[in-house]
Amino acid sequence: MTLPGMPPDIVSREYLRVGGGYGAAAAGLSPAGGLDVDNAGNVATDGSLTIGGGLSIGGRVEGALAFNGDLRQGPDGCDKTWLLDLAPGHGIAPCTAGAVTVYDVNAHQRLIAIPFDHSAQKSAAVNFAVPPDYDGSLLKASFVWTCAAGGLSGDAYWKLYGPNDAPGDGDSLNQTVGAGTGLRCAAIDTCQGQWLLHVAQATLSLGGAAGGFFAGMLARAVDGSPFAGDALLLGIRLEYA
Repeated sequence: MTLPGMPPDIVSREYLRVGGGYGAAAAGLSPAGGLDVDNAGNVATDGSLTIGGGLSIGGRVEGALAFNGDLRQGPDGCDKTWLLDLAPGHGIAPCTAGAVTVYDVNAHQRLIAIPFDHSAQKSAAVNFAVPPDYDGSLLKASFVWTCAAGGLSGDAYWKLYGPNDAPGDGDSLNQTVGAGTGLRCAAIDTCQGQWLLHVAQATLSLGGAAGGFFAGMLARAVDGSPFAGDALLLGIRLEYA
């Protein structure tokens, strides 16, 4: 690359223009385009920018921002996880499962959970809004649960399914999960013991539209060899990369 000749005298250090200045017409040895840096620290460029070190952006990014490599979340970055818990209006409500119950674990700890019996499939309703910036990535669902009884062995089999409806007024909520749309997953998790934290995980594709509305069903099925006790659901965590 041939650099343009520098003028004999720099009359101002308030503004740096490299390569002619962004948006400037070609003049003499200075080509059109390039890089501008003003005295307030604003940078404008019409070419590629390669940064070998850290980048800190304190303002707002206007327009599209694309990354060819990994974009890693910092301590103050975007959170791409959401939790469906048992508080009213937070996403999970029992249907044929037991009522939301407060359990005394010990003198200092209590847990809020929905008991799912082992004798027959029990279900709960699951409603939540799909994040508006969801990009269709593969999701990971974590079913967080525990067991109040001791000395049990076997599995808890969790299923989650339902359609993801578009975010439009008047769209039908009476839909069947079909190919390419909706949330469908199943996770089998072995009972670890009384009052131990259990996390059953499964990957799935949400499908449908970002910013849509999911209305479906969560069930503890009796497939396989379930342990003979209640599986106490604490919540569901969903996350995408």
